[in-house]
Formats: sequence, C-alpha cells, structure tokens
Amino acid sequence: MIRNDAWLADLRARLDDWSGRIEQLDQQARHADPARRARLEEQLVILRRLREDTENRLQTLLRATGTEPPPVLRARSSGAWQRRHQAFERLHG
Repeated sequence: MIRNDAWLADLRARLDDWSGRIEQLDQQARHADPARRARLEEQLVILRRLREDTENRLQTLLRATGTEPPPVLRARSSGAWQRRHQAFERLHG
C-alpha cells in the first residue's frame, strides 16, 4: 500500500487552520483588557500544547509507517481530532 496523500494533506490542513486560529486568538489577547488578556493567555497555553501534541502524533505516525494508515487508525485519528477541535471551540468560544 502507498501512503494516502489526501488523508495526510487533510490532517496537515487542519493543523495549519488550527495554527491560524491560535494566532487570531493571540492577536485578540494582545488587544484585550488585562483581565481578559490573562484568561486568553491561559487558554493559548492549552491550545498550543494540544496543537503541538497533535503535530507530534502526526510526525510519529509518518515515521512509523510509510504506508496508508489502516481504517482503524483513521477512525481513531478522526475521533481524536474531533475531541481536540471541541476543546479548541470551548476555549476559543
């Protein structure tokens, strides 16, 4: 089997989108009043950790296999992505 480039491109696009949204939140924090800034900065720490963890997991997957991820791995990664996205939305919202 060969690596599923579309699947990997989708994950990369999601991570890039997440990075952009974190940057937007960072900009909001820079212009917020001190109380809101402190709250946003706490959220940014959490979001950056989640994003970094997700990136690390993707890199581990790429190092571990040069083949297309099996369906069970796709399902797990999709579920993990959804949980991270929901956490982002709760913190960002």
